[in-house]
Amino acid sequence: MVDFPKRIKSDGFWLEKVKPTFEVANHLFNIVKNQRAYLAKWLEWVDFSNSPEDMYPHLLKSSQTNNANYYIVLNKEVIGAISLIIINMLLTLIAGLIPSRVASKKDPVEALRVE
Repeated sequence: MVDFPKRIKSDGFWLEKVKPTFEVANHLFNIVKNQRAYLAKWLEWVDFSNSPEDMYPHLLKSSQTNNANYYIVLNKEVIGAISLIIINMLLTLIAGLIPSRVASKKDPVEALRVE
């Protein structure tokens, strides 16, 4: 599995795996609460986020290095979230194709032998 960096910097903002805290969960909940009508059209999980406690499991999952979930940070303030799922899928596919291509060129008995 691919390990993603903790922070991806750009001009003026960065993507970061933020430390899961109640303060950050509360901040993200307020963003969702203020934009609920708009976000609910596109994201079905918004209807199930009724308190900061509902946001905490998402924060915990996003903080892990083996996924491509990031929070958008501008001026040291979390302003949103993004999932780089396509990049994650692409890297996983490439990581599987390389060993399988090498194995396909070997003798089947040799390729399956465990030493």
